Amino acid sequence: MKLFKLILFFILTIFLSCDNKATFNTNNELINDSIKVTYTDLENAKSDALKIFLFEKIDYLNGKITNDSIRYNNYDTIIKKTYNLNLLNQNRFILDKALKEYDTKKDTVRKLNAYKNLGNYFLKTNKVDSAFIFFDKIEKYYISKNNFVKANEITLKKSLIKYKEGDFLGCETSLFKSLPITKKENNYTLLNVSYTLLGLCKIELKEYDEAFYFLNLSIKNAQDIDAKKMPVQIAYNNIAYSFLNKRDYKKALEYYTKILLDDNLKDNNYQVFLYTKQNIAYSKFKLGNTQNFEKEYEEVLEGYDQLNLSPIQPLVQLSEYYEAQDDIKKAQELAMNAYNISIKEKTYRDKLIALKQLTYVFPEKAKDYSTEYIKLSDSIAAVDKKVQNTFARIEYRVDELNNENLLLAERNKQLIYYFVIVALLLSMFYIYRWQKQKQREFILVQEQQKSNEEVYSLMINQQSQMDYVKAQEQKRISQELHDGILGKLFGARMNLDFLNDQEPEQIKNDKAKYIQEIIQVEKQIRQISHELNDEKRHIINNYQLMIDRLVEEEEKLLKVTIDYTYNKKVPWDRLSAEEKINLYRIFQETFHNIYKYANAKSVIFSFFHENNNLKISILDDGKGFNLKKASKGIGIKNMRERANLINAVYTIDSEIKKGTTTQIILELNPNKEF
Repeated sequence: MKLFKLILFFILTIFLSCDNKATFNTNNELINDSIKVTYTDLENAKSDALKIFLFEKIDYLNGKITNDSIRYNNYDTIIKKTYNLNLLNQNRFILDKALKEYDTKKDTVRKLNAYKNLGNYFLKTNKVDSAFIFFDKIEKYYISKNNFVKANEITLKKSLIKYKEGDFLGCETSLFKSLPITKKENNYTLLNVSYTLLGLCKIELKEYDEAFYFLNLSIKNAQDIDAKKMPVQIAYNNIAYSFLNKRDYKKALEYYTKILLDDNLKDNNYQVFLYTKQNIAYSKFKLGNTQNFEKEYEEVLEGYDQLNLSPIQPLVQLSEYYEAQDDIKKAQELAMNAYNISIKEKTYRDKLIALKQLTYVFPEKAKDYSTEYIKLSDSIAAVDKKVQNTFARIEYRVDELNNENLLLAERNKQLIYYFVIVALLLSMFYIYRWQKQKQREFILVQEQQKSNEEVYSLMINQQSQMDYVKAQEQKRISQELHDGILGKLFGARMNLDFLNDQEPEQIKNDKAKYIQEIIQVEKQIRQISHELNDEKRHIINNYQLMIDRLVEEEEKLLKVTIDYTYNKKVPWDRLSAEEKINLYRIFQETFHNIYKYANAKSVIFSFFHENNNLKISILDDGKGFNLKKASKGIGIKNMRERANLINAVYTIDSEIKKGTTTQIILELNPNKEF
């Protein structure tokens, strides 16, 4: 078997290791299908060894599933099946494994469900204290989240544990706390369970009138519930049981008879049917009717054996019957048999019933049995008290832990509040400083714009003054040429003309030749004078001259020839002073970067006017640079900011050893004409 398991695991490992990410979903489905088939094999398995092997196979396959949701759903199914199949070690193993994953994923809902299953595991392994702790934790969690409906379900589970362990007062107290919420929710199923448990507690506390009250309420609620889920016959059985304990056998017989009116009871709930038959026969016996009593009890004992129930109670009742029939030997045998079974099964409350009957059928040993009965009764009472204290202590400790957690949570909240307040104050201070900084920057930008305008105005004024001085000088030279030199030349020519009449013919010819040359000089001087004095010569754009001079200066600095081209129709008059000065500064910074970093051999500087846009580009064939690193520098940042100030688009592109291209596109004001 071990060799087979190893071979199977080896084959599965090889198969699953061939998977890749692209087929995860398909593999998950295939593995899950294999698990579902193995579920069926597990349910049909006969031997425990085969069941354990199939469980290990399922656990192994489930570990290979990468989808959390599918794997977690399988955990729920495996937990349920191992519990139902009584594979308790495997049930605990898979619960611990699932809880670790739920903790890692912080899946509170699944974690609570695992706690509930862990509580059921502890109940089945008779570790009632541990089970109660987990149920109490779940209850407290739901209460903390104001989910009182879910909390009530757990409260009923705790109440049932208290009832089974003999803590009837504790069970009653818990139920009275939860009852108002159960009523408010109109949950008839939970309400019926609550009333039934309260009635049973009252029976054990011998408060029969109150027991009848709550059990009758359970009947009323049972009529509003699907009979398959909560048959009325169970409520009748509980009421009949209370009358039986009160020794009102006539009333008990009346209710037990009502239960048998359900023809399907034997098929639907054989255990209730069996108890009903037993108690009807016993009630009749107590009322003096012993007809068919032995036959009825033979069938009852067969039913107990079939359902694997402890037969102590029917054996004691049968002993009572034979005692009444004066068959003491048979009565003693049955009572002793019941006593021995109670010792073997360690059912101490049933042992009390057997001991009580033994005192009747063994008069000579009545004192010994009575003493044992009293000791056992006191021990059970002490255990009951201890159980009550244990449950109370568990609830107290869980409450104490919850209070500590709440205190820690409150402290954490306070720390969070302090942190938030400090963060808000720091944020407000930062925002205040940021606003102040932005305000200062805005004022600086305004001052810079004003300075730029003043600088530009000074430059224009300086250029205008230079042009004016130049024009005046040209005018003076023109007048000097026209009035002074031309006058003298004209006088000299006239004098030569007068001398013509006095000279011989050859001299006249030579003089005529020189006079013509003087006339040509006069024409040239007059033309120069007119050109110097022409006003149109001075109607040139001063901004263009500034750029021309910048190009001349940069050529000398860079020691390269700048290929400077521009469209003669560039409308400089459409540019504002702010636009001109910021463009000029961008040109200066660009040429400065070329000089400092590029090591260029040639530069192309061009202006074009197209579609109401002024396009300016500066290209160099230098060594280039890493644009990502250099774009963080202050030079490029300043040029971008200057472009943004005049709503221009600034782009720069560069590659190592491939040079740099800078381009500015400025949309011109369409309202101005040139």
